[in-house]
Formats: sequence, structure tokens, C-alpha cells
Amino acid sequence: MFVNLNLVAVAMPCMESFTFYHEMTLQLVAPIAVVVFTTSACYLGGICCLLDDWQSSAIDIFLKVIFLCYPGCSAAALKPFVPSSEIEGKRYLVADYRLEYEALLP
Repeated sequence: MFVNLNLVAVAMPCMESFTFYHEMTLQLVAPIAVVVFTTSACYLGGICCLLDDWQSSAIDIFLKVIFLCYPGCSAAALKPFVPSSEIEGKRYLVADYRLEYEALLP
């Protein structure tokens, strides 16, 4: 059974035009932004002499972010390939019923 928890629609109901593609892009780009931010913070901590070895700290945080974000990123990347549901003769993407399945994959 597949459960679709759309946290963006619950948190921000005004974002009605926020489609599955926007959500997937956000899920795939967010870990990169976190890694860039933490690496920059570690680098600045090394410059300000707050960290003795900023490179080790950055690598440690990078590996932890990858470990924690990999399942979510994999799930987001594979959602378009979940078999579609047929409603009134049309097939829709299970992750977002606003999008027709034939328009996504030939």
C-alpha cells in the first residue's frame, strides 16, 4: 500500500499550484543545500578558529546527511514509476492525481 503524505499542502494551503514536480525537485535539492550550508559553516568555523579540523567536520556532516536523506530522495525519484490508477477511462499519477499518467511516460 502506498500512502501519499503531502506535507506541503498541509503546512501551506495557499500553495495550491505546488505540483508533484515542484515537491520532487524540492526533495532532491534540499539535501544539496543542507550540505552546502553546513560545509560553508564548517569552513567559516575553521577560519574563525572555532574548529580545529573543519574538513573532517564537514565530511562527517556530509556523510550523515547522505545517510539520512538517501531513502527520501530515492522514494521521490521513483514516485513517477508507481503504477497509475484508472479513473473514468483516464490514467493518473498516483503521487498527484492532477497529472495524467500518459503525459509523463510514453
